[in-house]
Amino acid sequence: MTSNVFIDYVRNARPCMRDATVLQGKHWRIGILTESLIRLEWSDSGEFEDRLTQMAVNRDFGADPEFTVTHRNGLLIVDTPALYLTYDGKPFSKEGLSIVVKGVSDTQFNTWHYGDAPLHNLKGTARTLDEADGEIALDDGVLSRDGWAVIDDSGSNVIVEADEVDGKTNSDSVPNCWWHPS
Repeated sequence: MTSNVFIDYVRNARPCMRDATVLQGKHWRIGILTESLIRLEWSDSGEFEDRLTQMAVNRDFGADPEFTVTHRNGLLIVDTPALYLTYDGKPFSKEGLSIVVKGVSDTQFNTWHYGDAPLHNLKGTARTLDEADGEIALDDGVLSRDGWAVIDDSGSNVIVEADEVDGKTNSDSVPNCWWHPS
């Protein structure tokens, strides 16, 4: 019997976030995946995607990260050794959701506000080389001179069986984002 590495990997995946690391309201969910990796989700329906996607197979990394949660002046505040998140509980907006990267001195780029475009992303890979003839644009990657990077997973296909991908995306009206300092 031949083993398929991808199928074996998917069958051992942990696509759900650890319960102790999830903060949730009626339409929003914030997952503290590590002390420097945050999953942000908004859903008009209040339903969230926990299945594997082509981009995210594991959302449980085996340990609860260190963080505190407080509420002050109508804001949810999440504080980890690496990040300081503030959120107003309303639809994600530049004014209502921000994350400060700790330990980044002498820079104006240590604070991300929802919707900020990365100015100094070092780029990643291309999704496909199909029909490429010469230079192609690269997608944003996980490294950036901004001090943070955002990965939008809303366009990723959901994996419904170990060796099958249904063409449905896991998006609602607002992209699901993975945020981490780079």
